[in-house]
Amino acid sequence: MAAISSPRFAAEIPSAAVHTLAATFAGLVVRLSYVLAWDFPLNDGGMFFVMTRDLLDAGFGMPPTTTFNDLAIPYAYPPLGFYLAAVVTTVTGIDLIELFRWLPLVLSVACVPAFALLARELLPSTAARASTYLYALVPASFVWPIMGGGLTRSLGLLFALLALAALVRALDHGSRRALILAAALSGLAAVSHPNAAAFLAVSALLIAVLRSPTRASLLRLALVGAGAIVVAAPWWLTVIARSGLSPFTSAASASRTEDLIVPAIGTLLRWNAWNEPLFPLVSALALAGVAISLARRDLVLTLWIVALAFALPNPFQMLSAIPLALLGGIAVAAAFELPIAPRPARAIATAGVAYLTVAAMLAFVGVLEGLPADERVAMRWIDDETPADARVLVVTTRSWGMDAAGEWLPALARRASVVVPQGADWIPGVAAERTVQHGRAEECAQSDGDCLERLSADGVGFDYVYLASVRLGPRLTSVTCCDALAAALRNDARYSVAYESASVLIFARR
Repeated sequence: MAAISSPRFAAEIPSAAVHTLAATFAGLVVRLSYVLAWDFPLNDGGMFFVMTRDLLDAGFGMPPTTTFNDLAIPYAYPPLGFYLAAVVTTVTGIDLIELFRWLPLVLSVACVPAFALLARELLPSTAARASTYLYALVPASFVWPIMGGGLTRSLGLLFALLALAALVRALDHGSRRALILAAALSGLAAVSHPNAAAFLAVSALLIAVLRSPTRASLLRLALVGAGAIVVAAPWWLTVIARSGLSPFTSAASASRTEDLIVPAIGTLLRWNAWNEPLFPLVSALALAGVAISLARRDLVLTLWIVALAFALPNPFQMLSAIPLALLGGIAVAAAFELPIAPRPARAIATAGVAYLTVAAMLAFVGVLEGLPADERVAMRWIDDETPADARVLVVTTRSWGMDAAGEWLPALARRASVVVPQGADWIPGVAAERTVQHGRAEECAQSDGDCLERLSADGVGFDYVYLASVRLGPRLTSVTCCDALAAALRNDARYSVAYESASVLIFARR
């Protein structure tokens, strides 16, 4: 898996550029299909929206805490994405909500050509081109990056891909320019998203040790790491000066699970973590790529996926899509070496890309959704009609990571959403408690007021109960969420209806 030599690389630039452009366009079509379906940022992003608003209110100086959810959360999250959104809205006048809808899309699409640069450094030309199409279209590569919270995820991923491409060139060719670029890009990745920094550390160490295990390469790797720390210093030094190390240690412990080995082994054995809705073509090609790589005694890409499963289990899906696509590209390149006429080979490749495009557009229907207009109106009502210190319990059947209403309520209603864990991982001991509380609130969705009262007795204070996607009126029938709880609270003397619309019901607690 040697890097492409410079003369050959230069000769292939026009053809590579055409394929990269085509793959990027296919990736744009798929991602755009989800963004255009809603007039609001997809799924999450409420906390980041508030943190960007805090940054604007502070005149672009990092405030000590964020106003999100009334928890005094340290403003410790890597802030580059917030600065990007704040600068763009200031310069262009584009509404901040709209930026949280479109910026993640733009940055996620930009990751495709960035991946192509990395693929050309790691793989021969045919494999690199094929892997770029696979990365653009495998659903795991874009599901989290195009959400509202993808502002930071996609930005960190973009810098991480560019940093790895520069690092491989620096390790293979000893280029000082590539070395400096890798250090700068690594620092920018670290100031964009926590997982980007961890991904870079794991990936860079693995690539350096397995591809070029020389003293010179390890020294270059160390220089890149030191440079990245320097580039990110204005952020982490500010956080440490204000809050000490506790936000970082708290966030690290919150993302760590007790048992890493068994879940990681299960994920690798199942080999189905990449959200392909129909036949898992990319996963199958990647599995063939594993066999081919092992036969060639090339362990880098296979061990890359294994390392990510153990080291970064939470963002594994998104991050492992990178080596997965590279392995798939190896399998496609091997297939092109078979005695197949050029025209049928091109037809098969075109059909494969078309299939992956359609499948990717179906992968997250009903999952990637924006907050409906009716819910936004209800949250404006909360902002206008409830006391400033009101605390709201959002009850939903969605897990906390997909609970759009719970996260966006503090942003739009400017009230505390009492069981939302977002941001609590930067406060020692709070994230785990909030996660448990959110799960208990989910269990109340098909229960009654006694369930809510038990939650209150255990320390979850609230003044209002917010239920969405309920069917109201004289015929209360089974719906997707909270119908039993809605019916029970209507007849519970401890609660009264405060707000009612087509799909939202808000109860005041007496």
